[in-house]
Amino acid sequence: MRCCLIYILVFINSLSWAQTSHVRWASKTKSITACEYELVFTADIDPHWHIYSVTQKHPDGPNATSFTFAPSPAYTLLGPIKESKPKMELDNVFGMRVAFHEHQAVFTQRIKVLSVKPFTINGQFEAQACDSVQCTFPPADAFTFTIGASECGAAAERDTAATSNENVQDNNPPITHTGSTISPSIYQADETDLSKLNWLEIFLAGLIGGFAALFTPCVFPMIPMNVSYFTKHSKNRRQGMQNALLYSLFLISIYVILGLSITLIFGAGALHTLSTNVWFNLGFFLLLLIFAFSFLGAFELVLPSTWVNRMDAKAEKKGHSGIFFMAFTLALVSFSCTGPIIGTLLVQAAAGGGISGPFWGMLGFSSALAIPFGLFAAFPGWLNALPKSGGWLNAVKVVL
Repeated sequence: MRCCLIYILVFINSLSWAQTSHVRWASKTKSITACEYELVFTADIDPHWHIYSVTQKHPDGPNATSFTFAPSPAYTLLGPIKESKPKMELDNVFGMRVAFHEHQAVFTQRIKVLSVKPFTINGQFEAQACDSVQCTFPPADAFTFTIGASECGAAAERDTAATSNENVQDNNPPITHTGSTISPSIYQADETDLSKLNWLEIFLAGLIGGFAALFTPCVFPMIPMNVSYFTKHSKNRRQGMQNALLYSLFLISIYVILGLSITLIFGAGALHTLSTNVWFNLGFFLLLLIFAFSFLGAFELVLPSTWVNRMDAKAEKKGHSGIFFMAFTLALVSFSCTGPIIGTLLVQAAAGGGISGPFWGMLGFSSALAIPFGLFAAFPGWLNALPKSGGWLNAVKVVL
């Protein structure tokens, strides 16, 4: 549904640009052998504009450049269309990596001649052109190539007569190519969904941020306190481990819900628009300065004490609800140390990771915070090896 709305808005916005062509096409034939030719399409693209690769196949992504060749017994296509190497980048509107061409793109289609007489090759092509603000959807353009007489056509016609007759009986369905098999000088796009790699990068960034937050004075002292609480207030070691694991899951859930809330409230498209706005970037720059001064000890970023006291009182309850509020209390108490890390991570994840960016960022961050509680509950003896809290924690905070 979101992608449909994006297409509608982009289409409406592009109506005012319908009279302007941002791509100029030229075509020619290139003789390879006596029986084979290459049909060459060259697209000259305006600065700051681009067209998409013929391999762009995702149903929720942009429209791929496509070429349709009218069937004829006079020739046959040899393999799919080829293209010059496109660029691969993350598109924050579509939430995936897309392949596109800037400045100039070259597309080639090899054919084999099956006729001794001159003939023409007819067809059409379509190319969606976009810049950072809008897209144009021009109608399909027709093309025509003229191929001269060939001495190899007679033998080829005898060899392929049966195939040609079958094509005629099938009403000659049009042949459309949007994929490519590439020679060493031509690019072959990987069909793997590369947007998952970006999600992994965001998850790892969150994981690193979470491990860094562990060694801040707001979080590190809480590890032995909470683990000791689980081990001492449980009937047996197994129950203590279960409570600690439940605590870890609640902690992950709290931060992941925060990431999902950012996505649901703003959406990837709005966050992408903000990320390219000069005033938003200036505000983000000032926010980073505030976080930096907080880490250096100029002041503390704290939430209202009534929030912390209320959650702490509910954490005294027994059962699963008490464990949940213990996790929530940690999230509130540690805000002065984790807030700058979370704030930076959320903005960058939302602007660079599309719809799922904040989710993966918070999943990585919260997993790093939760792992120690589960491990130390399973192996309480490890607590003795932990360094004692002290001034070194403030040094870590300042370095961050």
